[in-house]
Amino acid sequence: SHESKLIGIDNDEKNRLASTDYGFRFTYGIYDNLEAGLALSGSMDGFSAGAKYRFFANNSYEFAFFGGVNLSTEESGTYKIDEKGINQNVGGIGLVGRKILSENLTLDLDVQYLNSISRSNDNYSGDLLVNSEIGYYLDKYQFCAGFSYSNSMNKINDNSEQLLSLILGGTIETGEDFVLIWGFPIDLYGKNQLKRTGFLFALTLTIN
Repeated sequence: SHESKLIGIDNDEKNRLASTDYGFRFTYGIYDNLEAGLALSGSMDGFSAGAKYRFFANNSYEFAFFGGVNLSTEESGTYKIDEKGINQNVGGIGLVGRKILSENLTLDLDVQYLNSISRSNDNYSGDLLVNSEIGYYLDKYQFCAGFSYSNSMNKINDNSEQLLSLILGGTIETGEDFVLIWGFPIDLYGKNQLKRTGFLFALTLTIN
């Protein structure tokens, strides 16, 4: 879509793209306030690594810094530039915060900035990602609703990419050692982005 107007693939409104993707994520608590993680794509063509440090926490608020990299595992991936002149190997930093509204109700917000490790397109100035959600616990079930916003910033306005989505989902914690996470993203606004219909699912296992 361009400026939130839907445009068919190859200018044909009947054309659609369908795809599925999966991956694996591992996290490890190094200390009480520090954890590191690794995520692998299902096709094994790339991976992400990062760490999060919680620097403040009380009965009402929690705040943490995080940083990481997304890297390609292709042999020439470090130097590979896409058609927009952007290298898909990126590094990023961010801040995450939580407001504890009650025993069963929380509000979460995170802000991230990503940029290519190397690129040939000087007009590209990085990606800004903002996510927020409110979650309510009902026994072992949590229901969540939130917004996800991404802005691939470019000095040439027509080349920038934006996407705002509503996320509806939740978590199921029926056991001490695993959590099910699910969600439906609903795109509300887009610029130079594909409008998506999707389903998110994750299974988190705790290994003692």
